[in-house]
Amino acid sequence: MKRAAASPGGNQPRSRALEAELLAESKSAVEELQQAQQALRESEKRLNAIIHSAMDAILTVDQQQHILMFNAAAEKMFGCSAADAIGQPLERFVPQRFHATHREQISRFAASGVSKRRMAYKNGLLAVRAGGAEFPIEASISQIEVARKKLLTVIVRDISERRRAERALRSLSDCNEALVRATDEPSLLKQICDLVVNVGGYRMAWVGYAVHDEKKSVRVVAESGFEAGYLKALNLTWADEERGHGPTGTAIRTGTVRLCSDMATDPDFALWREEAMRRGYRASMVLPLKNGEELLGAISIYAPEIGAFDAAEKHLLEDLSNNLSYGITALRARQERRQAEQALATKVAELARSNADLEQFAYAASHDLQEPLRMVTAYTQLLAERYRGRLDADADKFIGYASEGAQRMQVLIRDLLAFSRVGRGNVASGRVDCNALMQQILQTLSSAIEESGAMVTYGELPLIWAEHTQIAQVLQNLVGNAIKFRQQATPMISVQAEKTEAHWLFSVRDNGIGIAPESAKEIFVVFQRLHARAEYPGNGIGLAICKKIIERYGGRIWVESEPGSGSSFKFTIPLHGEDEEEGSAK
Repeated sequence: MKRAAASPGGNQPRSRALEAELLAESKSAVEELQQAQQALRESEKRLNAIIHSAMDAILTVDQQQHILMFNAAAEKMFGCSAADAIGQPLERFVPQRFHATHREQISRFAASGVSKRRMAYKNGLLAVRAGGAEFPIEASISQIEVARKKLLTVIVRDISERRRAERALRSLSDCNEALVRATDEPSLLKQICDLVVNVGGYRMAWVGYAVHDEKKSVRVVAESGFEAGYLKALNLTWADEERGHGPTGTAIRTGTVRLCSDMATDPDFALWREEAMRRGYRASMVLPLKNGEELLGAISIYAPEIGAFDAAEKHLLEDLSNNLSYGITALRARQERRQAEQALATKVAELARSNADLEQFAYAASHDLQEPLRMVTAYTQLLAERYRGRLDADADKFIGYASEGAQRMQVLIRDLLAFSRVGRGNVASGRVDCNALMQQILQTLSSAIEESGAMVTYGELPLIWAEHTQIAQVLQNLVGNAIKFRQQATPMISVQAEKTEAHWLFSVRDNGIGIAPESAKEIFVVFQRLHARAEYPGNGIGLAICKKIIERYGGRIWVESEPGSGSSFKFTIPLHGEDEEEGSAK
């Protein structure tokens, strides 16, 4: 069977369909390419927006290290527009002295072939602004490939504020250590100024004190850094007048911090602007030094950069000035205390010498007076014996007065000699059994006890470390006084002792006539009497001797009493050690 021949136009529909299909695919590819290009443009826009809105400076350089891209942060950081920077070598923003090192490092990195690994230099880097001012930075560099060309991207961060805060913190720390170790005010102030300049990195620091003279002057007491006669030209005052309205005068007068961000434009710095800027000062901070409400002065700190003091730095420097104020006050208080102690020691030494001289005089006088007084007493007694009744009654009376006065003078001299002997020589000491001592005292006073009918008791008394004769003198005097100054009722006298942390506390209580509170101290004064001799015999020296003895041992003696209610005499003897015991055998 034969197949019919195909028509010449039979393949045309099929060809047209293939052509339509290819056309559709072509259109789709074009659309995809256009979309990709649009996405790339949008991506580039976003990337450029990110780059130009970044807070860090971002620069792109070619293999010859010429700048191709310079973002807005870079313009602000380096003080140069992108139009001026593009095409310029990267070294333009590197200090001259580092150019060779910079070229070597960049070339080594570019030749390494590394495209994704990042190299970072975070310590010790400096950059330079268009105006020539250097500043510390952190920088990182990475290598990218665009259109088969290797480019370098450099990201730079200005760390000036951080470095200033770090320096201020180190200054504060070192200054606090100096305050702890300080021994005198001038060297402390000088050391603080040195630390502010050498550690804090500021150009100059000085301390001025407020002088309360007619002009209300400011006296420079310490300085450090580049000064070149600047302080002599200041002619400062803290008075409320033109020269007192500058930062230092105002800080002292008002007690507030004064900050000058730019001396070239600050009106308060007008009088000192030329001298300051000639020495490279551009910003200053003046902090008052205060002791409570008292204004001592101020510390002034100068920096070479405009706006050099940020908020964190200001806070740290305020802490420094507050601590310095406290240190000055503490040193002055310490000095005043030291001077007072020296003055007191001098007075004590003078008093000790005076007392020694007085005791020597009293001893010599009382000793030397005894012989002529014995002669006076002997001859008055002889006159009384030979001429009594042979002259008139007045003569007998006068001779009696003379004899009685001479005898009383003898007693006074003996008492004065006894008092002066207490202070002579060292205090001899040993173990004293106070119970045995009381038995001896009762034996010595037996006649007075029997005559008065007194009842004398004592508790368990201790062994103490003292001089036997002197402690016996104290107890015998106190018990004897209790018998002497009695009322009509039977005298009741009790001697007790108790141990405290630092001493033995003795008490001698009685039911006698008592003593008025206002006379409680008076009775321990030499020759001080509260009663006439006709009422109670004695010269008023016994309690003065007791006081002198007790105080020589480092104790004290006092009385607690009311008139008509008896008295309680108390005294302390410091503890000596393990040799002291309670309740020795009676």
